[in-house]
Amino acid sequence: MTRRRFQWIVCVLAVFFVMPWPAAAKKVDDVETASRLIQAFGGKAQPELMTNALRSVSKTQLSRYKRAVTLEKPLDVRVLGDRYVSAAFFTRVKKAGSARAKAEPAIYILLFHKKTEGGLDHKMQHLMILGKAGDISAYETMADAELATRFRKAGADVKVAAAPKPKSTKPKPAAVLSGSSIGQGVVGESFIDDSITRDSELLQLLSGYARKEDIPKVMPVMKTGAGSPELQLRVAELEARVKALESLLTNITRKGGNIYFNGVNLYVTNGTGKADKVNGKGNVVIGYGSTGTGSHNLVVGAANHYEGVGNVVSGRGNSVSGDCGAVLGGEKNKASGDFSVIAGGKGNTAPGSYASILGGTKNTAKGEYTSINGQRGRTKGGKNPHFTSEKTSE
Repeated sequence: MTRRRFQWIVCVLAVFFVMPWPAAAKKVDDVETASRLIQAFGGKAQPELMTNALRSVSKTQLSRYKRAVTLEKPLDVRVLGDRYVSAAFFTRVKKAGSARAKAEPAIYILLFHKKTEGGLDHKMQHLMILGKAGDISAYETMADAELATRFRKAGADVKVAAAPKPKSTKPKPAAVLSGSSIGQGVVGESFIDDSITRDSELLQLLSGYARKEDIPKVMPVMKTGAGSPELQLRVAELEARVKALESLLTNITRKGGNIYFNGVNLYVTNGTGKADKVNGKGNVVIGYGSTGTGSHNLVVGAANHYEGVGNVVSGRGNSVSGDCGAVLGGEKNKASGDFSVIAGGKGNTAPGSYASILGGTKNTAKGEYTSINGQRGRTKGGKNPHFTSEKTSE
């Protein structure tokens, strides 16, 4: 984990440790809200606490379990009861020392104890790791009570009161009273239907209201709550997203119909993590009509075909199907051998590994390390160590 990413994570979480906490978890969706949150809620951050905790986690996982942990971003911070605070991170974990090991997603949750005099204990109390796909996807909607239960099963005394059940608002059945059931006396007001009223009472009530034509038109006024922390937080989130998008375009400029990448390298990969694994992605294709199933190939021209990995094919109607080969220009040339090259010409084929053909037409380099230079209808390779001439006509 780079020092810059480490400081970024610490800065964001330090802000949340000094905020006035609601009951629900506080999500951390972006990075640049730190300074805005400090302005909105005040307080003093404690970067040393998270710095030491995160370094301890990374060091312990590497030395004790041989895990290389990359902390990508914080997810949320929760207040668990009166005594504990948890901080969750989305991470990538891979086996240390293995270049081929694939980094798997996981959620690391750090548990801290709240001191009675304020703040958090600098010693982390517990570490929970969610590595199963189901646990990772369920964490976003996981209730605090369920998270506390998992910590208790792991040995931490975390208690969170369950959410109270809402009281039933089912109305009591109203007493039914009809005119036939009234013999004499006075009927109580509670038994009179609300839809019934005396004419005199109705007229008196209506006299207190203005007529529609007497009411002036008034534009509605919306309460903005401009000074509320919630609105400031929302504004901070939106500003951070805009700033993040602008930072992506820092090294990109456009002049008319041209786009320039300035001071950066352009990487194109197929997403598998391996240079020699084929999935049809990770190619750079310039032109129209080219097709293929390979990966990490450079394709320039029209109607070319590419398979394998690490090839370069240009021209028209050319094809590469081995690995790390090339067809440079020309038309209808086919390089199927690994590490084979055809430069120009028409209708040449190079099925042999490490073979090469320079120009000409209808030449075939069959054997390994064979080479044909500017010929017509020549075949070299196989068991015949010499050229064999075949007269051909176009």
